[in-house]
Amino acid sequence: RRTKQENKKETITCGAIRMDKQSCQVFVNEREVQLQNKQYEILRFLMEHKNIVWSRDALLNHIWGYDYIGVDRVVDNQIKKLRNALGEEGKRIQTVVGRGYKISDAEPCENRKIIVSILSDVCSGKTSADKKVEGCI
Repeated sequence: RRTKQENKKETITCGAIRMDKQSCQVFVNEREVQLQNKQYEILRFLMEHKNIVWSRDALLNHIWGYDYIGVDRVVDNQIKKLRNALGEEGKRIQTVVGRGYKISDAEPCENRKIIVSILSDVCSGKTSADKKVEGCI
């Protein structure tokens, strides 16, 4: 017999994404999402390690195993498919340029590209640091 606390551990959430680890089902806004096995494994791993950046190599080792022989771009391809399957909630899976991937409970920033562009301009001296940025930072 399981206690309520043990049953809680069977379900993990991130934003509107809910994963039932026992049944291997994923729901977005309470609608079931069909995922391929590797997509499910990537999502589960990221959700169990929220806000931690994982490199392609680390994901390959954890998901595919140390004996995987192939290119690391398979991770990028599966992440892309996973984001598409999750719809708007797929934006929670963030690319950290030059580092890897992470998932976050924080609301995805719609203005991320604009902010990155403005910050790049500020760092390169093309614009002043007092330029106002609407959105999330």
